[in-house]
Amino acid sequence: MSAIKTKAICIFSHDGKILVSEYTHTKTGEPFYRPLGGNIEFTEDSQQALKREIIEELNTPISNLELLDVIENIYYYKDKYSHEILFIYDGILEERSLYEREEFFGYEKEDSRKFKVKWKSLHDFASGRDMLYPEGLLELLTHKISIDKDYGFLETQESNITIEQ
Repeated sequence: MSAIKTKAICIFSHDGKILVSEYTHTKTGEPFYRPLGGNIEFTEDSQQALKREIIEELNTPISNLELLDVIENIYYYKDKYSHEILFIYDGILEERSLYEREEFFGYEKEDSRKFKVKWKSLHDFASGRDMLYPEGLLELLTHKISIDKDYGFLETQESNITIEQ
């Protein structure tokens, strides 16, 4: 029996796009995308874990973390079921030059591998052109955008999550 994993991921947004890591589905060969972040270690809280993970993956500190929601995700991948609880944050990358690069590489310390990181339009996910995981994240982001447009909550934040039509 596998354990439930607790993770923290961050939605970094810029010009109607979010920063995601690219993966390839093992059965279909199609790309799919997930925001950056990772496992919460014993004795870490979710913000500490997220800060550590982003420094490991992108070699940059992050700031202005705001908890958006928590998602429970049960999925089947690589011939096994996984179960995770994800703390979803909005945040800002301190290394401002990363906002100007469309694509670059991150580093996964756990298995010493590089991975592709891209700025992707939320519209590409909303239209079904690209797949965003975990399941429920796109709905969370589009719902937050809808609420923010109606009530002006984002006016007080530096980062804006928007879908370009």
